[in-house]
Amino acid sequence: MIQNAIILWDYLTLSTQLVALQKEDPDAYEAMVEEIGRGSVLTWCHVYFQGKYDFRRPPKITKRFPLKRIQKLEVKPPDRTIEEQLQEWDRP
Repeated sequence: MIQNAIILWDYLTLSTQLVALQKEDPDAYEAMVEEIGRGSVLTWCHVYFQGKYDFRRPPKITKRFPLKRIQKLEVKPPDRTIEEQLQEWDRP
Protein backbone atom coordinates (compact mmCIF):
# COMPACT_ATOMS: atom_id res chain seq x y z
CA MET A 1 0.00 0.00 0.00
CA ILE A 2 2.89 2.38 0.71
CA GLN A 3 4.32 1.66 -2.72
CA ASN A 4 0.99 2.51 -4.37
CA ALA A 5 0.71 5.74 -2.37
CA ILE A 6 4.21 6.82 -3.45
CA ILE A 7 3.48 6.01 -7.10
CA LEU A 8 0.21 7.95 -6.91
CA TRP A 9 1.99 10.92 -5.33
CA ASP A 10 4.63 10.86 -8.05
CA TYR A 11 1.99 10.78 -10.80
CA LEU A 12 0.07 13.65 -9.20
CA THR A 13 3.24 15.71 -8.85
CA LEU A 14 4.26 15.07 -12.46
CA SER A 15 0.74 15.84 -13.68
CA THR A 16 0.69 19.14 -11.81
CA GLN A 17 4.03 20.14 -13.30
CA LEU A 18 2.93 19.14 -16.81
CA VAL A 19 -0.28 21.14 -16.62
CA ALA A 20 1.64 24.23 -15.49
CA LEU A 21 4.30 23.84 -18.18
CA GLN A 22 1.90 23.16 -21.03
CA LYS A 23 0.69 26.76 -21.02
CA GLU A 24 3.73 28.57 -19.61
CA ASP A 25 6.56 27.01 -21.60
CA PRO A 26 5.64 24.60 -24.43
CA ASP A 27 9.31 23.75 -25.12
CA ALA A 28 9.92 22.80 -21.48
CA TYR A 29 6.65 20.84 -21.57
CA GLU A 30 7.82 18.81 -24.58
CA ALA A 31 11.19 18.17 -22.93
CA MET A 32 9.51 17.02 -19.73
CA VAL A 33 7.14 14.66 -21.59
CA GLU A 34 10.15 13.12 -23.36
CA GLU A 35 12.05 12.79 -20.07
CA ILE A 36 9.08 11.16 -18.34
CA GLY A 37 8.77 8.75 -21.27
CA ARG A 38 12.37 7.65 -20.77
CA GLY A 39 12.01 7.16 -17.03
CA SER A 40 9.74 5.41 -14.58
CA VAL A 41 7.74 6.47 -11.56
CA LEU A 42 8.63 3.10 -10.07
CA THR A 43 12.09 4.25 -9.02
CA TRP A 44 12.71 4.70 -5.30
CA CYS A 45 15.93 6.75 -5.04
CA HIS A 46 13.96 9.86 -3.96
CA VAL A 47 12.35 8.04 -1.00
CA TYR A 48 14.27 7.78 2.27
CA PHE A 49 12.86 4.71 3.98
CA GLN A 50 14.86 5.18 7.18
CA GLY A 51 13.48 8.67 7.76
CA LYS A 52 10.90 9.78 10.28
CA TYR A 53 7.53 10.75 8.88
CA ASP A 54 4.74 12.43 10.80
CA PHE A 55 1.29 11.73 9.40
CA ARG A 56 -0.70 13.02 12.37
CA ARG A 57 -1.52 16.45 10.96
CA PRO A 58 -2.92 16.66 7.45
CA PRO A 59 -1.21 19.21 5.22
CA LYS A 60 -2.89 22.53 4.57
CA ILE A 61 -4.48 22.59 1.16
CA THR A 62 -3.90 25.99 -0.35
CA LYS A 63 -5.45 25.25 -3.72
CA ARG A 64 -7.40 22.43 -5.26
CA PHE A 65 -5.81 19.81 -7.47
CA PRO A 66 -6.49 20.77 -11.14
CA LEU A 67 -8.22 17.53 -12.14
CA LYS A 68 -10.26 19.06 -14.96
CA ARG A 69 -7.14 20.61 -16.48
CA ILE A 70 -5.35 17.27 -16.25
CA GLN A 71 -8.25 15.47 -17.90
CA LYS A 72 -8.03 17.89 -20.83
CA LEU A 73 -4.27 17.31 -21.17
CA GLU A 74 -3.35 16.00 -24.60
CA VAL A 75 -0.36 13.70 -24.82
CA LYS A 76 1.10 13.26 -28.28
CA PRO A 77 2.03 9.74 -29.39
CA PRO A 78 5.77 9.13 -29.78
CA ASP A 79 7.39 9.73 -33.16
CA ARG A 80 8.92 6.26 -33.14
CA THR A 81 8.04 2.92 -31.62
CA ILE A 82 10.11 1.46 -28.80
CA GLU A 83 11.50 -1.10 -31.25
CA GLU A 84 12.71 1.68 -33.58
CA GLN A 85 14.34 3.51 -30.67
CA LEU A 86 16.10 0.33 -29.52
CA GLN A 87 17.37 -0.33 -33.02
CA GLU A 88 18.78 3.20 -33.15
CA TRP A 89 20.55 2.71 -29.80
CA ASP A 90 22.09 -0.59 -30.98
CA ARG A 91 23.75 1.07 -33.97
CA PRO A 92 27.48 1.73 -33.55
